[in-house]
Amino acid sequence: TTNNTRSFALKVIRDRIRVLQVAGRPSWDERFLRELLKRNPNVDLISFFILRSTTDLQKASQDELALIPFPVNELFTKELGSFDIVIYQNFTYKPYRMANYLAYIADYVERGGSFLMIGGNESFEDGSYAGTPIADVLPVRLGGSMPWDTAEYRPRLTAEGRRHPITLVGEPGEPPEAVYQRLPPLLGANTSLGLAPGAQALLVHPSLPQNPPIVAIREVGEGRSMAVATDSLWFWRFVAVGDG
Repeated sequence: TTNNTRSFALKVIRDRIRVLQVAGRPSWDERFLRELLKRNPNVDLISFFILRSTTDLQKASQDELALIPFPVNELFTKELGSFDIVIYQNFTYKPYRMANYLAYIADYVERGGSFLMIGGNESFEDGSYAGTPIADVLPVRLGGSMPWDTAEYRPRLTAEGRRHPITLVGEPGEPPEAVYQRLPPLLGANTSLGLAPGAQALLVHPSLPQNPPIVAIREVGEGRSMAVATDSLWFWRFVAVGDG
């Protein structure tokens, strides 16, 4: 009986991270993030992505449609406090009469929640968030910046980005600057007027005026927010999968 036992370490997940992902449309970037979160056993993901907007033509009645309506009131009043992080991914609130709910998101962040906005042509300034309560908690300033820029670029690492765990990617011991040089270029960027008070830029656009942030973070009240001002991060994953 002396060799019939074995000792080993077992990782026990006590509290799962509850994530709400709201995407404006199906896309490769939305799929990349959703699959990434679903692979993590520590994440409890609730994902909504819009397949039919209010402007789409339809010949059938609402009762005959298989798609469920977007449960705006339930998500952003009753259930909001149960999520550890809320993600808006290339999502604009305007077609869904959500203006009154944006203050709930801002209050949620102030009280200790986390909010991530991911870019696209219906996000940040292009999603009409300037002047809303959401803009008050973002790490970037909105209001008069240029529209969605479609050019290709390689984001530049900032001094804060060189030591922040979010942007420490690549092989062990590899210089951070070398990592971002070998990654494929990104495509498309949401511009801004710069950083909000107390925010930090981790990656910036190297060729647009004032080098607007591409990845930025900020602590807001008891919570925190993050901006990823592009919808092409899946480019990096595509190459990594191809390389095995």
